[in-house]
Amino acid sequence: MLVGVDKEAFSIRNPAGTNPAYFMDPNGNKFVLGMASAFDVFAFWSIALIAIGFACNSRVKRSTAIAIVAGMFFVYKLMGAGLALL
Repeated sequence: MLVGVDKEAFSIRNPAGTNPAYFMDPNGNKFVLGMASAFDVFAFWSIALIAIGFACNSRVKRSTAIAIVAGMFFVYKLMGAGLALL
């Protein structure tokens, strides 16, 4: 780690500020923290790339592929946030 970084505040799940969960209290509401981590720049980029590949391979419209992939991703994140709440 870099010099001057607080070792107690560092989280391996959010090492950089690319989502809103980075700026939230990690001891707060776990469900809100889990859902805030879903809105990540790299997650959106991954969703777009997977949807483009899915549209090319399955011969569906690109908008339909984006809706399917994004829907599956957010259901997955919703289930993960729900488990973190338990």
